[in-house]
Amino acid sequence: MRRASQPLAEFGFPSALKILLSWEALRLTIGFDIYASRIFFLIGAISLILAAGGLESARAARDGAPRPHRIVSINMCTDHLALQLADRNHILSVTFSSADPGQSLIADQIDGIELNSGQAEQIILLNPDLILSGAFTTSFTNLLLKRLGYNVVEIPFPENLEDARRNIRLAARAIGVPQRGEDLIAELDRRLDQALSMDLPRDVSVLILAAGGLTHGAHTLAGDLLTQAGVRNSATDMGIGAVRNVSLETILRVKPDVIVLSKTDRANQSLSSAWLDHPALRRYLKERHAVDVPWSYLGCETPYLGEALRRITQSISAPGAQGAP
Repeated sequence: MRRASQPLAEFGFPSALKILLSWEALRLTIGFDIYASRIFFLIGAISLILAAGGLESARAARDGAPRPHRIVSINMCTDHLALQLADRNHILSVTFSSADPGQSLIADQIDGIELNSGQAEQIILLNPDLILSGAFTTSFTNLLLKRLGYNVVEIPFPENLEDARRNIRLAARAIGVPQRGEDLIAELDRRLDQALSMDLPRDVSVLILAAGGLTHGAHTLAGDLLTQAGVRNSATDMGIGAVRNVSLETILRVKPDVIVLSKTDRANQSLSSAWLDHPALRRYLKERHAVDVPWSYLGCETPYLGEALRRITQSISAPGAQGAP
């Protein structure tokens, strides 16, 4: 059973809980707008923790204390890095997104770990000694937590596999387990090498296509997989360098030889997911090669990038993939 919250008394703040609940009850009663109420709550929470000495663990981590053991992640990809690198009993919280099996590889591994929505007021109450934050975490949250003295490590958005290796090393050093980082990189490279071991035709065009027509250009992890395979990324032919939506009309005009369908496994499909079942696209796929690669394999710094590449290269090397009419 996942916990919705963790009592402050566990951190040695028995009387502080009453103060904090008073702040929360007051803001709900008065009915401030969402931004004012969050600021009001934060002022109370910050004052409370400062008075109780709640930042000692953060300062200790910053000053070179032993390996962090109260780790909080506020980004889905850093959730994955934390689960791959840290001792599980050292992870206090990961994001709600990682509990969704449709977009997360670790949904079945986080029972008992508190879930957060990346808001500063939640993180402060957990009193972490390491906060792993990603490129899509709000700058306000990162700035506030840093100003308060918390040990915040921001993991940049990876544009290619070399960035993924860099991010794994960065997270491993922050967690205090550099060798685990090197081991994880070695496993990623082993899977990538295995996927690239077959001979591939070089004049095949490939398009990675996700819900809503989202596709990946060369400056993305998924796009770099195609670069490593030595095939042509149809997103580049469309003038797409990073991540962008593409119209069905453009796909039918460019006519990629292979389409990688990057779907989620969510039980309740959204309208954007239904886009991949458009009748015109289904008809087109009958004439072309298509391969299913779950979205969760392509988005974050995990060895599953190697599995994604294996599926793609197998499809590219299949008879008829080259030069489809």
